[in-house]
Amino acid sequence: MGDEDYQAVYAEESAMVDAGELIAEAMEKAGLSRADLARKLGVPRSEITARLSGERNITVRNLAKTLHALGAKLVLNVERESKPEPADPSKLIGMAYRSCRDLRVQHEARPGNDRLLELMLGKR
Repeated sequence: MGDEDYQAVYAEESAMVDAGELIAEAMEKAGLSRADLARKLGVPRSEITARLSGERNITVRNLAKTLHALGAKLVLNVERESKPEPADPSKLIGMAYRSCRDLRVQHEARPGNDRLLELMLGKR
């Protein structure tokens, strides 16, 4: 399984766990047990257990219905996965130039670093 495949499966499983946690938090705030929630929704207690554990692939509709029964509201949000942006070559060149300039200033203040300065400036 490639890295992209792993990340996709992880995202799916993470969403299922998040859904279960939302239900559990809403149950706690509402002061309802699994049996109470099952009665309210007209489903077996085992269905509530499956939803809480992430075993059940709950639809958005059923998640919203479940949370509504608990006096809560489902709010969906999307977050972009951050990917490192490629470095801007002009910024890298500027950083390298400033580093070399700073080394030259330090070198002038402390003689004896000729070889290091030559390596940093690309001289042989």
